[in-house]
Amino acid sequence: MSRKLRIGFNTLMTFVLGILGLGCVNSCKYGVPHATIQVTGQITDSDYNAVEAARVTVKSADPRWGDRPILPRTYANEWGQYDTGISEIECDVDSIDILVEDPAGAYQGDSVRVGVTYKRKSADDGWDVGEAHVRQNFKLKRNIP
Repeated sequence: MSRKLRIGFNTLMTFVLGILGLGCVNSCKYGVPHATIQVTGQITDSDYNAVEAARVTVKSADPRWGDRPILPRTYANEWGQYDTGISEIECDVDSIDILVEDPAGAYQGDSVRVGVTYKRKSADDGWDVGEAHVRQNFKLKRNIP
C-alpha cells in the first residue's frame, strides 16, 4: 500500500470513527452521580423540653469526604425541630454522622452515625439518582454547673 493511500485511509477512518463516537454521547456517562438528602428531627432535654438553637452538623462517615459537612448547618427552632432542607450532594453516601451542639453551653453535645437508604430513580442525564430522608431525634443532657 502506498504512503498516500495509507494516509488517506487513516484520515477517512479517523473521520468516520469520530462521527460514530459522537453518536454515543447521550448514552455515555460523564460527570459524577448525585443524590438528594434531607435530615430532620427534634432535639429535647431529658424532661422532653425543646432545646432551641442547638446547632446540627451532618458529615459523611466516609473518610474520603474529610471532616467537612456535606449538608448546610442548621439550628433547632423554638420547638426543638431541625431540618437541613433538601440538598444535593455529589454522590450518595452510605452513612452519615449527625452532630448536635448547644452553642450556649447549657447542654452536652451528642452525635450518632446513621445508615442512609435511598429511593432510586433514573435521572435525565443517565446517572442513577438517589433520594433519602433521615429522621433522627436527640435527647441532650444538661451540663452540671
